[in-house]
Parts: sequence; C-alpha cells; structure tokens
Amino acid sequence: MDSLCVLQTFPDLCPQLVVTEEDDKLRIKLLSVFGDNGEEVIVVTTNDIVFVFGANRFGRLGLGVNGLIAKPHINPTLTGAKIMKICYGLGHCLGLTSGGQCYGWGHNACGQIGIGSVEDVLTPQSIKIQSNALQPKEVEDISCGDNHSLVLTIDGLIYSFGANDRRQCGQTEGQLVCVPTIVSIEIQVNGVPIDVKFKSIACGRNHSCGLSDTGTAYVWGSNDSQQLGPKARVVTGQTYSCPHALRGYEKRVCRALMCGPNHTVLMSPSGAIHVLGDSEWSADPNSEDICENKRFKYMDSAYDNHMIIVTDMDGQHSILGKAGPAKTCIPIDVSIGCSLFDIYAKYCGFDRTFASIFKFIRKFVPSMKTFTDSDEEIYSSDADDEEADRLPTNTGTVDNNSIDWSHRILGCFQKHLLKAFDNRLDSDLRFIVENKVIYCHKTVLKIRNKEFWRICEQNMINERDIEINAYSYDTIEAFLKYLYGLRPEVNDQNCRQLLGLAEEYGERGLKNICSQYSANCV
Repeated sequence: MDSLCVLQTFPDLCPQLVVTEEDDKLRIKLLSVFGDNGEEVIVVTTNDIVFVFGANRFGRLGLGVNGLIAKPHINPTLTGAKIMKICYGLGHCLGLTSGGQCYGWGHNACGQIGIGSVEDVLTPQSIKIQSNALQPKEVEDISCGDNHSLVLTIDGLIYSFGANDRRQCGQTEGQLVCVPTIVSIEIQVNGVPIDVKFKSIACGRNHSCGLSDTGTAYVWGSNDSQQLGPKARVVTGQTYSCPHALRGYEKRVCRALMCGPNHTVLMSPSGAIHVLGDSEWSADPNSEDICENKRFKYMDSAYDNHMIIVTDMDGQHSILGKAGPAKTCIPIDVSIGCSLFDIYAKYCGFDRTFASIFKFIRKFVPSMKTFTDSDEEIYSSDADDEEADRLPTNTGTVDNNSIDWSHRILGCFQKHLLKAFDNRLDSDLRFIVENKVIYCHKTVLKIRNKEFWRICEQNMINERDIEINAYSYDTIEAFLKYLYGLRPEVNDQNCRQLLGLAEEYGERGLKNICSQYSANCV
C-alpha cells in the first residue's frame, strides 16, 4: 500500500513542476501525503532535499521528535539519500533509495520497522537485508500494511516483518516478526521443488500479495473480506491464510497486482482488471458506467482508500469502483500538469493539491536554514550574521575591511557549528561511546580530518553508527568538539587519551591544548 506519490505508475501525470529558475531547488521529484485528511507530507526534490511537515504522529516525519511540525523542515537523514519511493502504514513509513537501501521510521510496536526491536523509531534507520552469506542485499521494492512491511530484494525474494497475527507476514507461526524474514514459497514441478522468484509485492491492511516472475499471483494474510479470493486455502477454523498461489487463477498470467485496504486487484496481460474482496468499495455508489469489457494499461491505488485510478488504452483516466457485483468506471477530467496526488486529493477529500503544497514549502524556504527542535530555528541568523552578509565579498585588495569581514564570517560559522554539534535533528552520524550517543555530521569530519574520517568509515556498524570502546566518552566528545572548531574540555580523566588522539591524527592545535593543560597541572 504505497503513499500518494507524484512518481507512480502514470508517467504522463508526473511533470516536474518548476516555477522560476530561482525555485529550481524546489523541483519536486516525489510527493508522499498520508495520515488523516493528508495531515503529513514528505516531499523529495530533484536535488534530493527532503522537506517534511504536518502532524508527525509517531514521529512519521523522521525528524527525531514527536508532535506537530507546523512548517516545512529538512529531514537530514533522508536528504541526499536519493529516495525514490516512500510508502506508509497505519503509523510507520518505509523509504527506498535508488541504490537499493531501505529505511524505516515511525510506529514500531509490532516490529514493522524491521530493526529487531519494538520501540518507536523517530529517526529513519537503515533496514538490513542479508543473504545466507551475511552479505547485504539490494532492495528493489517496498510496501506497507497497517502494521507489517514487505521488501522485495533484487534476487526476487520477499522479506517480511511486523504483525503476523493474521499471517500477513507469511510466517507459519503468529508471533511478531521483528527482523526481515524471508517469505518461503515452494512449488513442485514433476515432484521437484522449485523456488519462486517475484517481481512485485503489495500489502493490504492485513493481507499481502506477490507477483512471480512467471506472472502467478500469490496471496496470504487476512481473508475477512475474501481479498484472497473465495477459494483461498485458509487455516482450519480461521479467516487467514499462509502463502499460496491465488486459487482459481493459478493458470492465469497476471501483468500487475496491487492491494487496497481489504481488496486485491489483478491486471491481465490484455488489460482486463479483476477485483477480489470488499464488495462495498466504490467511487460513486450511484454510478451506472459499467466497465466489464474495458481494457487498461495502468492502475494505482492508495493505502487507506478503496479507490483505484486506471488509465485506458486511449489515455483516458478514470476511477474504478464497484456497484454490487459489477465494476464501475467513472471518467475524470485531468488538466495538463495535474499530478496524480491532485486526483487523489479531489476524490478522497484531502484538502491539499500539488500546487498548494509547493506554494506552502516555497513560502518558508527563503528563511529556513535547517529544521528545528521545536519552533525555534537552530541556525536562525542574528543581527551580526545579517550585517556580515551585507559586507562586500570581493574588494580586490586585502584591507582592514576585508579582514574584518572574514572575521565576521568565521564568527558566524563558529556559532553555527556550536549549535550543530551533538544535535540529533541535524546529524547523519552517531558515535556510540559508553552507551551514550554523540551526534555529528559526516561532511564536517571528512573536511576537518580525512585520516580520522577514513578510520570512521572502516568502523561503521551501519550507515550512520560508529561504536567506540577504546576511548572514554569524555575523550571522544572533546576530540569531536575540537574538530568542530569548539574549545574542548580537557581534564585529568581524558587528557592522556586526548593527547594520543591529537598525535595520531596530526591535530597540533589540540596537542598544544593538552600539553598546556598538563604543564599547568604540574
């Protein structure tokens, strides 16, 4: 069940909106709107800046905090990660990068983030999918249900995690699945077991589907609304099922499949659409436009809405519904430049449009230096900063004015670094020392000391965490402060170790500070 995104299955509905050359940094690549009445928004620009705003329930905006984010803020973890897809569930989100890395954040009481715990995750965490040889695997697709998640790896295997009480994770036992676990499906040809490889996945609220590379649809999970089909192989005495080929469709080849909340939609190679499940979904209960014999080339749906948008062979966009046993198809007029989200917004009751979201973000970007802890900007400019900005930047000669200007600029940077150091909202790297965390920035460390950064890269336990056991917390904190241009706190406990770090990484200034401290203590 994917989020409402600009880039989905309708390429002709996905223009890259550009207002002026000045707004180029706001060219929108991906738009995800979710929550009650579209109350949470995540926007990815073409230069991979990720803006977020909204209700932020369960920390679903990934800023490290819960609660309302009233104006657009940059998400530092996802910015630059090259996010190409975002999907969401009842309280959690997954993001997929163009390089095949999967991130998760938000509500995690059922383990639906897949990181081995059931604690909510307020900052996007990398989800590791490993092969039998413990090598990381590239992720090709993601999908979210209410409280479970699916990922499809590049080798055609499906991994699941989260709630499994309805067997929506495809695991035999009903316990929570807190780490990515392969969904095992075997078929036999002439008595010989053959592993199934998949090319697409989809989650309903409490059921799941997978489309094999041979075009066979597999289903599992809840069948309360017969979303697995009337002939589903359910567990005796229950209304749920473990993974199996969709009965009655085993010999049919499917081109695509997707899930709504309580229904499953299949598209045949010829473009015919078959709907299984909830008999009450409808775009317009009074519609009489029956479409049993119509053929389509695209289809899409939303996680929490029964509506399906389809495009026929002539390019006409329609809303697919159901009136009794028959499908209805209501043509909709799509203006040039309209995004797919605009269609969802109009017909699902969301009081938002693509253009209005763009305008809202653009309103705040000129004054926005970064995101905030609450409503107070971490990097807000003060009077000295503004004065420095007005000073000439190219006088042609080195005089007192240019020296004064340089000092002012350096002073501004120092103040900004002071506010950025160990700020969990503005970090993309964490040092874990003595069970405490120090938040830093990869770029700052790489610029300040390339040798130290090289060692950091070699010792990362994941994309953003480095665990250090050889030094005390006070020592590492003081060393990192110095790299940020801040005055480190040197004391009897950390002086010797800090001096060793200074010598090892060629930081002569820090070495002098430690030596001076030692001399004063004699």
